[in-house]
Amino acid sequence: MSETPLPPKHDRVADERTTLVQFLELYRTIARRKAEGLTAEQMNQTVGASPLTIASLTKHLAFVEEVWFTARFAGAAFGEPWNSAP
Repeated sequence: MSETPLPPKHDRVADERTTLVQFLELYRTIARRKAEGLTAEQMNQTVGASPLTIASLTKHLAFVEEVWFTARFAGAAFGEPWNSAP
């Protein structure tokens, strides 16, 4: 199994947009690496008393990104899969 490589270090003197994109790439990669190689059962497994799973965290991250970039920044309506998501 090969691990997704981390993106290059961020540019400390970049403009705001570049910095945002670089940090998004970093955190997307970290989330992807945590879930890489897991089965569906493992993705939906809880640990301890928390109801949080890797699958629910992944869904949350995708939804929050969609809210900010589609709805807030672009002013567009949500599409699928969010319109029919529980």
